[in-house]
Order: sequence, then C-alpha cells, then structure tokens
Amino acid sequence: SFLSLSNNSISVIDPAAFDNMPNLRTIETEFNKISMWSPSWFTNSPNIVTVSFAHNKIASLPGNAFANLKGTHELDG
Repeated sequence: SFLSLSNNSISVIDPAAFDNMPNLRTIETEFNKISMWSPSWFTNSPNIVTVSFAHNKIASLPGNAFANLKGTHELDG
C-alpha cells in the first residue's frame, strides 16, 4: 500500500499514525512543515520499504531514527 500525505501543511505526526497498517510499504510526506522525526512512527509498520520526508523542516535526526525501519530500502529527506 502507498500513503501520500504530501503538500498538506502537516507540522506534527501522531506517534501512532502508522500503526495497524501491516500492508503499508511506501510513505510520502513531502512539502510539509514537519520539524521532528520520531522512530515510534514505524514501530508497528514492519513492511515499509520507502520513506520520503523531503522538503520538510527536519534539521536533525535522533541516533535511533531508523531503528524500526529494518526492511527499508529507500529513504529520501
């Protein structure tokens, strides 16, 4: 499954936003106002392959930013 949240002026994503989406494989959140990254977004999303947070306001990433994205092959941001 593919989820695009691009171009929506989103500034905050709930920690459980992607929970209970076992078929989710691609997330795009380009061109929003997201300023922080939370590893908890992907705790219950084991099949994500592609994540894009390009053109947001994320200035830094925590050391464990990708801890829950073990099967991810493509990151854009």
